[in-house]
Amino acid sequence: MSNITNSVPLTALPLGINLSSSVDGIFYGYTLSTVLFGITIVQAWIYINTNDDKWPLRILVTALVLADFTTTCLDTQVLHHLLITNFGSLDVFTELPLSFMIETMLTIIIGVCAELFFISKVWLLKQLHWTVSVLMLVTCIGGAVAGIVAVVQDLEHPFVDFGLTHRAPRLATALNVGLTLLSNTITSTALCWSFANSRTGIKRTDTLLQKLFQYTVTRGIFVTVNLFLLLILFLVHPEELAWVPFHWSTSKVYVITMVAMLNSRDTLRKDLDRGAVITDSEMPANAPRSYINTGERIDPGVFGSLGRKANEAQDRRMMDILELENYNHISVLLNEQPLHQRV
Repeated sequence: MSNITNSVPLTALPLGINLSSSVDGIFYGYTLSTVLFGITIVQAWIYINTNDDKWPLRILVTALVLADFTTTCLDTQVLHHLLITNFGSLDVFTELPLSFMIETMLTIIIGVCAELFFISKVWLLKQLHWTVSVLMLVTCIGGAVAGIVAVVQDLEHPFVDFGLTHRAPRLATALNVGLTLLSNTITSTALCWSFANSRTGIKRTDTLLQKLFQYTVTRGIFVTVNLFLLLILFLVHPEELAWVPFHWSTSKVYVITMVAMLNSRDTLRKDLDRGAVITDSEMPANAPRSYINTGERIDPGVFGSLGRKANEAQDRRMMDILELENYNHISVLLNEQPLHQRV
């Protein structure tokens, strides 16, 4: 023990100095992000065992989970750099670790990929004017560009004081978080609006859409709250590092909410299986009687919408947004028998 103590110069040990204000945000941020990564692992395991997706979506989910794992490793490296490798040195707290900047860049990439995924679903649903999709895309890409500018500035001037007090990097970071927050808010609202406008009047169908509505609202709330707190704390007291826990949690929240929504499709599929047969009691009041008692087959359309000439393109768009590959056999079930024989 004495040999270890003698090998470290006493002048390197900052006696009587409280570093909690500099380390608390990093420590609690690492703890929170690690716990959230545990949830990511659980959701990823569920996805592996339940998904029946096409390879592009599988590759996207795999890439996001691996990128999230990498950010966790980089967070660990930041903590090791500050508290282990450079233990006893106060100068280390004035420099911005390279691993922190790489982690920030990966977080930006994860956020863009997740946002673009949901923006594409809004576009496929075709329930809103195309300008809404353009607005979501512009704010998403704009936020990413601002974030990249902030990282480049940090690489050129890797000092904590420069990134937290100078106007240019603070503005770039604020634009990054602010535009990302705006993009997420618009996207979540657009998805909810699209689901609400897709109601058919059939109780079973509307129940499924209501579940999708609830999932989207929950996902939007989690991401929005995280980004909002990150933005406020960064603008008000950047030097206290109280914003770090929300910064390190951003990639986790994106991945968890996206994969969780994909995993929820298994429950939706089971509900569709149980509800593959439509009875008279579930028909909307304004349904044409000729379709109920004449024995004609009906096309289920979007989640069982009525009409002999149901819009197949609309049905395909709804299936695309849910990635319900197993939904086709339900359509076949509904068309196998005349409606009056299925009541």
